[in-house]
Amino acid sequence: VIKTLSADFSERTADHPRRRYGGISLGGAIAGGMQKMEAAPEPGLYAATGIDAAALVMNNHLFQAMVKAAHHVNVRRAFAANGHTLTDLQEQWRDIQVPPRTPFTLALGGLDYIVRQREILRRVATWRIHNPGIQIIRNPWLGHNGTKKWFNSNICSMLEPKPATAHTITGVGHYSLSGLVTEQ
Repeated sequence: VIKTLSADFSERTADHPRRRYGGISLGGAIAGGMQKMEAAPEPGLYAATGIDAAALVMNNHLFQAMVKAAHHVNVRRAFAANGHTLTDLQEQWRDIQVPPRTPFTLALGGLDYIVRQREILRRVATWRIHNPGIQIIRNPWLGHNGTKKWFNSNICSMLEPKPATAHTITGVGHYSLSGLVTEQ
């Protein structure tokens, strides 16, 4: 899917001088995969994404309930009916789980019970070993859908060379009690 979308995107934007990848939730994982296929991509912009997608599908009851409410499908049962297990999906989706090695900004909601901030921040800490160009924008009072809405409302300002937000975490900084970060 990512290869097909990437080829289509490249074809449709061949006359564009610059391309940036971005997406939210599952779309963020897909766009991140597309960014990894570029030789020299612009920094990506993602929101509410980056966790183990297989564990989300197979183990996250809130995600399963949201899919069932929106699409009337029991997503775990559908994958299981097609012979998939957690381990099988993790193996098939392992390439998607690896973030781009080029800079990107990731927006997270503190009240997101699908992409839990505590889990993703641990992952980002290990990702930064190979990619120090990762920036995090934390929105402590937003859930999954709120983060999506915030991202869509702020995409233009994030396209600026350096996103201006009090909640941006850069490579080195100090946390204050309010959750703001200052650079050293």
